[in-house]
Amino acid sequence: MKALLLGGTGVFGKSAAALLSREKQVTEIALASRTLESAQRVASEIGDKAHAVCVDIKDLDRLSSIASDYDIIVNAAGPTSEIQVPAIQAAIEAGVHYCDLGIIGRTAEKALKLNEQAQARGVTAIIGTGWCAIRSLMAVHAAHQLDEIDELSACFQFDYSPGGFYSPDKSLARAHTQGHVETSWIDILECARSPVKTYRAGDWISIEPSEYPMEIVHPSGSMIIAYPSDALEAITLPPYLPGVNNISILMSLVPPQLNELYLQHAQRMANDETDPAEAMVAFFEAALADKERWLSSTPGYPGGWWMWASVTGQKNGRQARYLCWPAMVLNWTNVPLIIVALRIMRGEVSLHGVMPPEACFELGSFLEEAAKYVHEEHRGKPLLNERFDWLE
Repeated sequence: MKALLLGGTGVFGKSAAALLSREKQVTEIALASRTLESAQRVASEIGDKAHAVCVDIKDLDRLSSIASDYDIIVNAAGPTSEIQVPAIQAAIEAGVHYCDLGIIGRTAEKALKLNEQAQARGVTAIIGTGWCAIRSLMAVHAAHQLDEIDELSACFQFDYSPGGFYSPDKSLARAHTQGHVETSWIDILECARSPVKTYRAGDWISIEPSEYPMEIVHPSGSMIIAYPSDALEAITLPPYLPGVNNISILMSLVPPQLNELYLQHAQRMANDETDPAEAMVAFFEAALADKERWLSSTPGYPGGWWMWASVTGQKNGRQARYLCWPAMVLNWTNVPLIIVALRIMRGEVSLHGVMPPEACFELGSFLEEAAKYVHEEHRGKPLLNERFDWLE
């Protein structure tokens, strides 16, 4: 089958192309980019299955015309707020299936309004199929572990400690080299653009993230502070968790003091004082200008990249808490995207419309398929870590 890969020259697009090229089921991969030369260069690195296509995602007529020759659009491009809806519209117009890496709640609301159009065309469009997919599937799994739920939380911890690939110093250096800020950074900042929606007492309310810090338990057992985010799951999870009236989708940064700086620049963006790319550069520069304040480590604070889901409530008449998080070390952005794309291509998703991963998948089988992508030495090990605590 043939895949049209949007954002094929980006960090995530290159990785997605490499993963798709290994699958016998995939016979052709078109790497779409606004710059043909860049797409051709990446296509030569991927191999015979890949070729380059020049297209602007926002050019609906051209994109839908190109997409009609393929079986699925795999969208690894960004930023979500600019390209998710046009890409889905193109898929619907072309009558081809679709999946993406979108993470923004307010954009997901717009995308979901295309549901009836997608159904009418027999199109399956699954949004938020990167790490959001794992976090949402863990949230649904966690909700099933207790008899009654008081609070469900799903969190992602981003580690931007100095020296790491995504640290402010290296991210700023790449922005200068490439001439632009990576779109994944823009998406992360958009998640803090106020107001954000959170689900309280069975309904959505709008809040300012900085005004609602939440103390939550980390998988390490430590308590950390995290903040509500405008994440896709805040919009998509409640309909699939009837009876769960309080759902918090959270994020937190390491070093922890970076949260303050991050929220400051997100607020500037929300106030229209700057655009997302400028806000990100200003964030990097501010962090590097005062490393002692913003980038120094906090003794005893849990580092690393983590995502987990937790629930508190009743189990057998007692107050309890359950946490779960992936046991595997994987590229949690691209592996879920590829799994969803392959499941659609294999005809394993019968639903049509625009929907989130939790509408079609469950955690156990999803992690089993993800395990195929771990290094050989890690195979056969547990897929999910779990922690259960009695609270009384």
